[in-house]
Amino acid sequence: MDGRRLPAGFTNQSGIQRHAVRLYLSADAHNVDWQAFRSHRRLHDGEVAGLEAALAAGKTSNTCSDVAIAFYTTLKKHGFEKESRCGYAGIDWTEPTASLKEGDMTALKPNMTFQLMLGNWIGEDVGYVISEIFRVTDAGGEPFTKLPRELFEISA
Repeated sequence: MDGRRLPAGFTNQSGIQRHAVRLYLSADAHNVDWQAFRSHRRLHDGEVAGLEAALAAGKTSNTCSDVAIAFYTTLKKHGFEKESRCGYAGIDWTEPTASLKEGDMTALKPNMTFQLMLGNWIGEDVGYVISEIFRVTDAGGEPFTKLPRELFEISA
């Protein structure tokens, strides 16, 4: 080692593209003492529970606001809050289209596609991001992947 401090963590967002549609997924890596950051485990658990609640609400007959409220309410039960939107539709995140945020009354229709982009930060050193692409169905949001939503802790 050359004495440089490793970063506390980073988020990698990888994507694929087909027919001008991009699919992104985020993964985090953290160089932290897990005993000192037990709140990170709680945040992960809250974000995953919120993601599941958002997917359940991502069905026809609901609105973008319903999806956001399902996520925010569940995350708050775990002791955390997210102030920004929790997802969006479109080819790029900057598009001014449907947003998964409170107050967006855009009606969800079959096969609409959204990215749940769930990120939160604890202080200056620890952050957390999990994302999922889903399509709207009558039964709820159907994820495009079957990747595990796990937090792996590796001892040094």
